[in-house]
Amino acid sequence: MNTDEENKLNECLNLIIEKVCEVLTQLKSKQESTTSETDLSIAIPTTTQRTTITTTDDNDLLLDNSIQNNNVNTFTVDNDENDLLDTLTNDLQNILKHRLPELSKLFFTQRLTATILYTLKHNLKGLLLAVKAYPAALNGDLTTVQGFLKRYRDYKDKSGFWGTTLLYSAARNNHMQLVRYLIETVGCSVNAQNQGDINYILVTDNDNARPDPNTLGYDPDPKASSTALHAACFNNNLNIVKYLIDKGANYLLRNQLGETPIENGEGHQQIRDFFKDYLVLTYTNLPNASIPSEPILDCHDRVPNNCVWEYKPVKGFEWEEFTKSEHDT
Repeated sequence: MNTDEENKLNECLNLIIEKVCEVLTQLKSKQESTTSETDLSIAIPTTTQRTTITTTDDNDLLLDNSIQNNNVNTFTVDNDENDLLDTLTNDLQNILKHRLPELSKLFFTQRLTATILYTLKHNLKGLLLAVKAYPAALNGDLTTVQGFLKRYRDYKDKSGFWGTTLLYSAARNNHMQLVRYLIETVGCSVNAQNQGDINYILVTDNDNARPDPNTLGYDPDPKASSTALHAACFNNNLNIVKYLIDKGANYLLRNQLGETPIENGEGHQQIRDFFKDYLVLTYTNLPNASIPSEPILDCHDRVPNNCVWEYKPVKGFEWEEFTKSEHDT
């Protein structure tokens, strides 16, 4: 997303939020007016349908994030309000059609109802803040990311408009402090994958199943379904690589190009040396063995002598290596 696209998205979201807020104000005003008139008249039982909307103070981050409040406003659904909601639906569709036509067929395709207006406003504000938060993660702006996730924690493992997660962006540009915050404080999944390319068949762990990019008719996005470890390896961020693996990152997880993080780091000597020391010495007893590209149990040529087999006694605490004769049986 370039600057022009970002500005268009910001402008569009602000207009939509403004329209939704106007309708919420009108509904609240009508409710207060109806309540006032009722207090001055004799209550007469009716069968009028009523719809409940929950509202909250935007300054209260906890309540704003959970979209809950003890202050419940009830709006009577009458013809005037139905017309108001119909007009709002059409207005939002027109805003998208003229400003972001590629999204007009995805959003507001059905008539809006009063019960979802506040949730809609909350989610739209989340999208608006996400436009700033995801680039902030790429730039290592901890304060901006903290403020965003404090209000919209459900974005912690979601891909943004750029198709990448917050953790991926932070790991890509070697922002260790932000990476630690996302994993240790927010609880981001260390193996959360970026948004996949809908036009690309998800690659399996079977090497023979990898599609040839030259026959696809388009250039696959290398970051599709990649993890933070893919980004750290590709960008030679060794400290991030070590930290992510220590936190359980899967170094054999493939992205949609069929690449593992190990393969993404092949262009950097220190990344290759790290994986050679980390994996090969405990993975196999064969001399000059290459760095593995898949788990030992998934190896197609798995034979007894291409790995180190160990056992753990039922009443023991240490793993013991099988002898050579035991390996061969």
